[in-house]
Amino acid sequence: MTGYQGPSFRLVETISGRDFERRRKRVRADRPFLVKGGVEDWPAWPKWSFDHFADLARDARRPVTAVFQDGLVEQGLTREPVRSPLEPYVRQLSREASTARASRGPDVGLCKDRRLAGLGPGDQFVLDWSWLQSFRPNSVYLAQWDIMRQFPALRNDLRMTRMWRHRRNYPFIWIGPANTITGLHTDYPDNWFCQFRGEKEFVLFSPDDDPFLSPSPKYDFGAVLSRVDVMRVQEGGAEADVFAKARGIYARVQPGDALFVPRNTWHFVVSLEPAISLSVFGLTIADMVMQGPRRIGLDFLHNLGLYRRGNCTCHGAGAGRY
Repeated sequence: MTGYQGPSFRLVETISGRDFERRRKRVRADRPFLVKGGVEDWPAWPKWSFDHFADLARDARRPVTAVFQDGLVEQGLTREPVRSPLEPYVRQLSREASTARASRGPDVGLCKDRRLAGLGPGDQFVLDWSWLQSFRPNSVYLAQWDIMRQFPALRNDLRMTRMWRHRRNYPFIWIGPANTITGLHTDYPDNWFCQFRGEKEFVLFSPDDDPFLSPSPKYDFGAVLSRVDVMRVQEGGAEADVFAKARGIYARVQPGDALFVPRNTWHFVVSLEPAISLSVFGLTIADMVMQGPRRIGLDFLHNLGLYRRGNCTCHGAGAGRY
């Protein structure tokens, strides 16, 4: 690695699925942790493949289309979303996934396989930001799709009450190729991120690092975005210099794992392979009463064009101003 060093990192706290069951009530909910094999006893685990979702689309009574994100939207220019049929997109990912693991090699990612294997709890390390210069995150990506609305029976494949016992849960799916990126942001609900196919890198920062992460006025319904474009920090500059003062947490999320991301935790995500993931956002009644009306009101004004229209993640045509 040469050039920009960026923030220092340590590995995410990791526990087994069995330990999580025993320690559930004692696990701290104010910091990220990774549950290895956390969804491997869900009915979805053996079923949720690219071909499974393609078959669902093929067998539906009506043609199934979805709205796809075109490239990185959290920072920079937001392109118009793409509406397209689901089945051919997912069939293509199935073909790509069949060879992805064998062809990937050990030198892919922000933290390479061999380096990751040598790290222990508490070790400090930096990431290889130069790797992000090796591709463009401009793939069409099925991001945060409300799949349960179109296929309600899929809820039977989940065991969300094991994670959210006293909350309303809101599941959204992510399906896309390798090298897709979700830019740096923080969500207002807690999130259980469940990985079913492929492998992803998570880079996380505590809310205490707000001063180093340059919050942006760009609008998103459920998130606060950052001005820090992770694809460009290698180029340096004032924001990159400030960003380097943060102290982060790194997680490699593999098939079968579940990562807990507390609310207001900054994070961005890189797909190393074609992937199927599920975000399960959890809200208490108090959350909905305290924050729901304000967020719904702002979204109503936004869609009328009265609040940050043209500077958002949901509308294209130049909607990327900082």
